[in-house]
Amino acid sequence: MDGLDQSNATRPGLRDRIASRWHDRFDRIRHWASILGGPGIVLAVFLVIAVWPDLFAVQGLTPCLLGNSLQAPSLAHPFGTDLFGCDYLTRVLYGARTSMVIGGVVIAGAMAIATLLGTIAAWSGGWVDQVISRTADVLFSIPIVFTALLLFGLTEERTVLQVVVVLTLFAWPPMVRLVRGAVRERLHEEHVQAARALGAKPSYILRRHLVPFSLRPMVVFALPYAATVISLEAILSFLGVGLQLPAISWGLMLANLGSRLVALRVAGAPHLVMPGIALSLLVWSLVEIGARIRDADVPRPLR
Repeated sequence: MDGLDQSNATRPGLRDRIASRWHDRFDRIRHWASILGGPGIVLAVFLVIAVWPDLFAVQGLTPCLLGNSLQAPSLAHPFGTDLFGCDYLTRVLYGARTSMVIGGVVIAGAMAIATLLGTIAAWSGGWVDQVISRTADVLFSIPIVFTALLLFGLTEERTVLQVVVVLTLFAWPPMVRLVRGAVRERLHEEHVQAARALGAKPSYILRRHLVPFSLRPMVVFALPYAATVISLEAILSFLGVGLQLPAISWGLMLANLGSRLVALRVAGAPHLVMPGIALSLLVWSLVEIGARIRDADVPRPLR
């Protein structure tokens, strides 16, 4: 009986702990929702569109009809049609997927490379640090637009994979500095020195004490940097050295207008600038979210 009474007595305490954990999680979600605000909603909408564009497209990627060229916005075509008679809303939605995939994959790859090289540089020091740091400085000094123009100009076909690989190779140098600085600063703290003195393995120290604390500055930097990458892809496609048809990209859609933009506006087709508006909204949301996270009072590092 005593054991049963003790078990019953501990159940309210267990319920209280569970309720407290859920309350803390709800407060954390509400805290971040208040920080992100409108830009977070805009980015969430773009993420949903990128994953499920068919949910919002009135028409799928059906064959374009030249007879429907440059139709004004209507119920059948909310964004009108383009020069080739394609439903513009559908192409804008699928263009969001291309831009988000390129920006997300490039930033993820750059963060992985930067985390690895920056951690090695900070932990090893000496000539290893010098080689990694100087290599990053050299690559960072090369204008990425010029490099992309040179590399893409040598290839006949330019796919999403090729654009992602080239942009990733030149996107990691700025992040290496952040990781290296964060890890070096953390290395000199007492609990890290104590762990090393007690014989903790380097992999444990890096995983437990160093790498997690480099994530917050990386995330703060990565969000506006993703906006730069997405804008760069659009610029390259607009210049004719980025993605190629049949890929769907905001930059390609704007490139198809070219010098005809003013004439098209006079002709009654101002809706063709919708990719530029969508690109501006996405870039604004990423930059604003990065600034809000940077200024937020977060008691614990992002993990």
